Amino acid sequence: MAGRISKPLQSLTSAAKMVSAGNSIEIPVMKGIKDIEILSASMREMVLSLSKKETQLGEMEMLAYRDGLTGLPNRISILLYMEKLKKEQDLKGHTLTFLFFDLDGFKAVNDSFGHHTGDLLIKQAAVRIRKTLRQGDCLCRLGGDEFVAAIEHEQKQPREKAGQLAQEVISVLNRPFIIEGQLIQIGCSIGGAI
Repeated sequence: MAGRISKPLQSLTSAAKMVSAGNSIEIPVMKGIKDIEILSASMREMVLSLSKKETQLGEMEMLAYRDGLTGLPNRISILLYMEKLKKEQDLKGHTLTFLFFDLDGFKAVNDSFGHHTGDLLIKQAAVRIRKTLRQGDCLCRLGGDEFVAAIEHEQKQPREKAGQLAQEVISVLNRPFIIEGQLIQIGCSIGGAI
């Protein structure tokens, strides 16, 4: 009788320890003794509940650090990124440049075509800017029609490199956008800090 009780309990204890250590494991289904069946079912429900909470926590973290419309990092993310880069920059001897983008004519698009079209424009503009930047550069949406890019350069000619990049972004944003069959033209104002 002791083995009939102790083996299932050992199995459940082992599974619980693995879950506690962060491993993904299914709690075994135990049959035979009613109290152990109930314990096994309760543990499975608890693991399922914890998994749901972990998923929700991940979603909340995504909302905290990402812009809901574009999926880009948001204002909080860029501040954290700046702190990280500042520490690394001191070690590498690189220059950190910030380019601030403001979409010219965005309000008129929102007023004329509606917020849905404005949202689609923001998404497309974000894609265009992102494609213009290098892989390691960080593009962030500050809100509305404002973006900022954190760009790390070697010490040589950071202003010239930032100026070239700014011109490339202006060029891609000056090309017409086609949104839901509408041809939309905007511009871009850029400011920078090195």
